[in-house]
Amino acid sequence: NNRDKKDDVARYGININPTTDEFESAISILYNSYDTVATPSGLAALVIPFFAFLKKGDHVLITDALYNPTRHFCEKILINYGIKIDYFHPTKNIEFVNERNYSSIFKIQVWTNLANKKYS
Repeated sequence: NNRDKKDDVARYGININPTTDEFESAISILYNSYDTVATPSGLAALVIPFFAFLKKGDHVLITDALYNPTRHFCEKILINYGIKIDYFHPTKNIEFVNERNYSSIFKIQVWTNLANKKYS
């Protein structure tokens, strides 16, 4: 991973960190992906896709069983970018959802929460 490398000097932060570079490379190989981005927190990992894939005027559907900091981000920050947000209950009927009306459907936490509930 040569992202953001300006010289050969190792810096120990979130950019140009040889340990992070090796970790990202290993994950990319493991999952056969083009690239991997390691983030300093779970919230950062959840925020990156919102900023990467959504733009003003988009409409996103998000599970109501949401990690509270993500909900706070959506309701206090993301909405200010002109992105409409709807929530759905993760285990009740969601047949009403017409995916074509949404720019993105945030499903990741649905499965995480259901798995934790089932096996805990």
